[in-house]
Amino acid sequence: MAKRIKGLHVPYRMTEAGYPESAEDTALLGMSISEILKTGIGERVRNRRFGSGLHRLLFANMTKAALVRAKTEARRAIETWEDRVVVDEILISSRDSRIVVEVYWRPRGANAEPTAESVVFDAVGVV
Repeated sequence: MAKRIKGLHVPYRMTEAGYPESAEDTALLGMSISEILKTGIGERVRNRRFGSGLHRLLFANMTKAALVRAKTEARRAIETWEDRVVVDEILISSRDSRIVVEVYWRPRGANAEPTAESVVFDAVGVV
């Protein structure tokens, strides 16, 4: 990456010195992808359109069609809200009441190897 990307750690937390913890480059982008997928549409008060609709699929029958729908929704959400990354591949698997979303991505404009980000959804909540 030619240009450094800096921001606050997600989820927000403080250092021992009492300052907000920061994150850089691929760590920050990975946190952003995870946050997009974990946030349900309508959950953010100031931006109701932010997030993904993956939470709605938890109680659906996990047919092949539902898994394709989850994959499509994950890609749509990431491409809508995180324009600093290119999504190479999304793998979806389900077991019982749990959906595992694996996103293989790389920073836009970089020739780097894809990075994996894994988010697990279950009936109790996001893990």
